Amino acid sequence: MSSIRLNSLSLERRPDFEFDSGTYEYTVAIPAGNPRLPRISASADGGIAVTVLQPMRAPEASEAIGKVKLASGEQKAEYTIKFRQDPSLGFVLSYDDRYTFCPEYSGKGKIKFTSSDESVLTVSEDGTIHAIALSDTPVSISAKVCRTTLGTLTVDRVERAPLN
Repeated sequence: MSSIRLNSLSLERRPDFEFDSGTYEYTVAIPAGNPRLPRISASADGGIAVTVLQPMRAPEASEAIGKVKLASGEQKAEYTIKFRQDPSLGFVLSYDDRYTFCPEYSGKGKIKFTSSDESVLTVSEDGTIHAIALSDTPVSISAKVCRTTLGTLTVDRVERAPLN
C-alpha cells in the first residue's frame, strides 16, 4: 500500500461520484453510444507530482480508462477510473457523430431507415446516423422492410462534442 495519496478526485458533471483517498480503482457507468466522457480533476499535497491521463475511448469500444499518477521521490501511486457503458442509462451521441445502425436482417427486401426528427439526426440509406444538432429530446431511428419494423434505435440525447 502506498503512503502517497490524492486529496481530491472529481469527475466533470458527475456530482454523484464519491472519492475515497484509499480506493485506487473505480468503475463509473456511462450511457451507451458515444457519450462525452467526464474530465478528471485531481489534487495532492505539495511535493507530490500529479499527472492526469484523461480517458479516451476508441470508436465502438464499450470502455474507457482514465488514470491519475502520483510521484514523490521514490514513492509512486496510481488511481484508475474505468468508464463502462451501461445501456440502462440510455443511448447518447455527440454533436457531429456518425453511428451505423445495423439491425439483423437476412431477407431480400431493401431496408428503409427513417428518423423521427431529421433536424437532429439524419440517417442514410445504409443506416449511418449523423447527429446534426444538440438535443435533450429522444429521437428514434427505425429500420423497416415493407411494413415490417426490423428494429428501432432511440438516441436519448445529442450532447456537445468534447474539445481537446
